Amino acid sequence: MPKDNHTFVQNLQHVVGYFPSVVQAAGKLGINRQQLTKYLSGTSTPSLATLRTIASYFGVEPDDMFLPPRDFKKRWSPPAKVEGLPPQLEGTVQDILYHMHRTHGDMDEICGFYHAYINLLTHPNKIGRAYTVIQRHGDFTAVKTIMFASPYGAENKPRRPIKINGIALYLGERIYILDAQNVGQPNARIQSIALYPSSFPQADYLTGLLMTTNNARNRPIYSTPIVFQRLNADRIRKDDMRACGVFFRDSGNVAPDILELLNSVQR
Repeated sequence: MPKDNHTFVQNLQHVVGYFPSVVQAAGKLGINRQQLTKYLSGTSTPSLATLRTIASYFGVEPDDMFLPPRDFKKRWSPPAKVEGLPPQLEGTVQDILYHMHRTHGDMDEICGFYHAYINLLTHPNKIGRAYTVIQRHGDFTAVKTIMFASPYGAENKPRRPIKINGIALYLGERIYILDAQNVGQPNARIQSIALYPSSFPQADYLTGLLMTTNNARNRPIYSTPIVFQRLNADRIRKDDMRACGVFFRDSGNVAPDILELLNSVQR
């Protein structure tokens, strides 16, 4: 335990000041309110286990809590806030924003360029391949997907891209992606994706399930396996984008390991 408890107190006051009250901060940290008050006043010092709990919640290392305040503020800054929400929603939204803030370092490991594959339930003999870019912007991890409903190689006619924007969240051992398309329009669609396992960035693939709903009455809610294949790229490449579209399952254009992964993911 570092000896300079004064800097710890200042830094703890800084992070706890983000919460509306000490009571709420204690609840989120899982610490007794009276005990947290003692830490804030400097009359008591947390055990190493409690220090690790506090540091982990704020996404820093235990030793960071003893940095000079100016250095600590470079290491930790408050997450984004949304003002004006109804009280019953504010807590939920702020919890999500705060979790994004404290886990954005984990999301860095999945940022990159991917081909995403799904089984097309309306055409069981076909596979769809899309181009997905995952990038962090501050506390947020943005996901942009470009897909084509037309067959791969259909260069003799215009192929209008379908663009979908979403946001990703790392929670536990899974990555959750939520995106929306044409909200408010007759062809509106909302999708959620759960990806696992967490063995990245070494893994070449991220596998999971996509659940989607279309507001067209004749299209039911459904789920389907999805595979993200990491591309060896450090920028957007047009060739990777052109390689997207709809493929016949037996065309040989989809690698056998991709097909195996799509077949192995349980719905």
